[in-house]
Amino acid sequence: MITILQYKPSSHDSKSWNCGYALIRPGGEVCMERVNEDVREISGLLADDITQRILVETTEQPMSANELSDACDVSPQTVYRRLERLQEYELVTEAVALDDDGHHHKVYTATLDQVTIKLTADGFEFDLSLRQRMAARFRQFVTEVRDR
Repeated sequence: MITILQYKPSSHDSKSWNCGYALIRPGGEVCMERVNEDVREISGLLADDITQRILVETTEQPMSANELSDACDVSPQTVYRRLERLQEYELVTEAVALDDDGHHHKVYTATLDQVTIKLTADGFEFDLSLRQRMAARFRQFVTEVRDR
């Protein structure tokens, strides 16, 4: 069985985990045990109802942990635990927002665009497609133009 992690740059970021025996990271680093663990962790995370609600709530607009706590009807501690795990796999981004009164707080935005699981002759292929922020897409465009 082959386990491969590869990064495929496109208009969306995409991270693929193919269940099998070798893990190749974007820089060419090989790590065998990490992928199966990542696939189980991400699958379990996405199967969680609260995690799903957090992702749905933060798809259209950034939200604070307190706003998410109210929207999901769970404690702020529960929201923070889920956000920490989502950030670990880059499924949400964190930014600082300013209130009208000048105070700042963290807000979170979902980056997850699509999850695909395929059954192949080699096992399961688990693909996460992540949305790029406008600034990242612009930076990538400038880099590509400059390098021509």
